[in-house]
Amino acid sequence: MVILLAPRIGISAVILFVVSAQVLAPGSIDHLDLFGAGASRLGAGRLIGIALVLAGVAFVQLAPHVVQEIQQ
Repeated sequence: MVILLAPRIGISAVILFVVSAQVLAPGSIDHLDLFGAGASRLGAGRLIGIALVLAGVAFVQLAPHVVQEIQQ
């Protein structure tokens, strides 16, 4: 998947998507107690961290387009 996405959206965006998936998956697994390891609620700090990672993904994706529009 990474090999297919990297040429289209850029390697930095692919890496950020992978990192955001690695943050979201365990957070939801812990919150829902899917594997019986004990539920861990999503607190404010964890939610802010997830939001910052997703904002980073959006910024990396949108920044080149915004800069290009400003320069024109």
